[in-house]
Amino acid sequence: MKKAADGRPVLAEEVNEMLEPFIQEANREKNTARLLLQLQSQDEYTFQHTINIGILAMVIGKWMKYSEQESARLALAGTLHDIGKSKIPLHILNKPGPLTRVEFEIMKKHTILGYELLNSWGYEENIKLAVLQHHEREDGKGYPYRLKGEKIHPFAKIVAVSDIYHAMTSKRVYKGKISPFLVLDHLQKNIDNLNSEIVLTFIEHMLQYLQSCKAVLNDGRIGDIVHVNRNNIGFPLVKISDSSTVIDLNKRRDIQIVDIVDS
Repeated sequence: MKKAADGRPVLAEEVNEMLEPFIQEANREKNTARLLLQLQSQDEYTFQHTINIGILAMVIGKWMKYSEQESARLALAGTLHDIGKSKIPLHILNKPGPLTRVEFEIMKKHTILGYELLNSWGYEENIKLAVLQHHEREDGKGYPYRLKGEKIHPFAKIVAVSDIYHAMTSKRVYKGKISPFLVLDHLQKNIDNLNSEIVLTFIEHMLQYLQSCKAVLNDGRIGDIVHVNRNNIGFPLVKISDSSTVIDLNKRRDIQIVDIVDS
């Protein structure tokens, strides 16, 4: 980001070299969904978000049966998805809170700026299109060009899901982390705006892991996830450890999951 802001080229070779240890770790991790939960960041948001979107995109690509080579390209695309923000004024980029309408219009330009940077540096088209289109939506209500459906590159669709999931599950200056169950619920409820096959594949793999975990509740209690309603993913049933108490989070909205830990 610093090199791009200074007008120096960022070559694919150096990004891939930076990504290599992260990709190796992802390939070694027996339960990749567990790794994705560990990627939730609390500090250095811009750096970790950049790296983590690359890993998320790569993992989703593997779950979608992409080849190892294509999955590696997805890692590159995800890592570079916000490179255009290097050209956005810092007072907007680092604002600790919601943007004004004018600021948001400026921020939205990062997709086009990113595409132009990658184009000038000689990147291949699928990487450039992922950067340009990752805020486009299936219903045509995204940006910058309000594209729909098959006019959006598959890489961009995967990066979009990765971006939403990681942004919502990460702690920021102006908000805390959101339970991954609530984020998966959000993705499912907004499936018409995203690629349904990608969303459903992602949800299925994440839930397989999450249902084997323990939930830390906002009242300090810890319990097992004993049931997830696929029509209401955000509010599972939690059985409190060393107790017969089962809490239906859909009925007890005052009780929330604040963290997920391995069983």
